[in-house]
Amino acid sequence: MNFVGDMVAGMTAAAFADKTVGRTINLASGQDYSIEELVRFVSDILGKNLRIQSERRRTRPAKSEVHRLLGDSRLAEKLIGFKPKHTIMAGLKKTVRFYERNISRYPKEDYQL
Repeated sequence: MNFVGDMVAGMTAAAFADKTVGRTINLASGQDYSIEELVRFVSDILGKNLRIQSERRRTRPAKSEVHRLLGDSRLAEKLIGFKPKHTIMAGLKKTVRFYERNISRYPKEDYQL
């Protein structure tokens, strides 16, 4: 999981690098996080006690789930020098601050923030 600014920088670097032509590279942080961990991080940032609510009707069949998403960006680092600049907490803080400053762009009837 990466902050969007890191992804834009990595994708831009890859688009303009001769070394990446015809190659598949992974722009990853090398770390994975559970939903529970992400909720805890956001909870800490907001200073609120958030809890996860599950709805039975939205639960997918057990064999349809991907339990871990973990990427290896060593090739991207070698070819284009990609390394995320933001930690998960720094990226989430920037994201939360963005939404706080722009909340009027996200009407409650259209978004669940």
